[in-house]
Amino acid sequence: MFQTSAWATFLQESRRGEPVFVRWVDASGKLAALAVGLIRSPVKSRLGRAALTLAFDAPPAIAHGASTPRIEPLAAWARREGVIALHLGSFDCGGRPWCGNLRDYEERIEFVATPGDEHELWRRMRKGTRSAIRRAERLGVDVEAVGNDHVAQFVLLFASTLERLRRDKGVAIGEVDAKTFGAGLEGLLAARRGRLYLARLGDEDVGGCFFGVEGRSAYYLFNGSNATAREVGAMPLMLLRAMSDFSEEGIDRINLGGVPASASDPSSPDHGLYAFKLGLGAEPVICRGGRIPLRRIRLTLLDFARTVRAKGVLTRAVL
Repeated sequence: MFQTSAWATFLQESRRGEPVFVRWVDASGKLAALAVGLIRSPVKSRLGRAALTLAFDAPPAIAHGASTPRIEPLAAWARREGVIALHLGSFDCGGRPWCGNLRDYEERIEFVATPGDEHELWRRMRKGTRSAIRRAERLGVDVEAVGNDHVAQFVLLFASTLERLRRDKGVAIGEVDAKTFGAGLEGLLAARRGRLYLARLGDEDVGGCFFGVEGRSAYYLFNGSNATAREVGAMPLMLLRAMSDFSEEGIDRINLGGVPASASDPSSPDHGLYAFKLGLGAEPVICRGGRIPLRRIRLTLLDFARTVRAKGVLTRAVL
């Protein structure tokens, strides 16, 4: 999914950067691995070129029989291009991890659901999750797989979720550009690399979830919900229906996303999300990703500026 041209187009349209196509070859010149990343600047100013980052959502796709490619050649190229950091995502538990003698790795817990019919998926879920699903069904929540005509409704739900995270939990998340994000999602749907589900209660769209699909794998990418969805249990019902549909289609790896490894600690602010995903009956899997600093001074300055901006206390000196 994350090494396809469709994903590269999504990145370009929704995150406003330049896709980077990376190929590793062996001594004979045969393709060994490939990866799709996005090079962009988080700084919208004339200084943007001094803050370029290169991000990959997943480890490389590796050719059959090839060894795991090392990251050092990519890091060297990126440094020459003026990139200040590599962001190495772990969002593909089925693949092998990034490989290299590098620092600043981070562990994440990703959740993988084993396919099954709806009854089997239901049986694996925790009691609280099953109770929420029964409540949603009793109250008349309807779940449907929809297409491009409903992307705008989902984008509104997604944006409201980001706003709630900023307001209630103080999460430093940027504003969503509804036009570009929606165009990116529509592109994935048109390329048959996406699947959108919406939950409705009466005439109201209360929740939605967007999956990426490729071959026999599905990846939970984005979700959006309002207060009603949380009250009536719409999200677990949506995910149950989606996992059931994927299982019927022969998809054998359903990745429900991840959390920081620290989320397993009850004192972690992410523990609620960890418990929610665990309650869906998915298996937690440790994956490794992280950030590789290439130009530490610039990266430190960028991190400082982000922290100050998040606290709402930017000064002339910082600007």
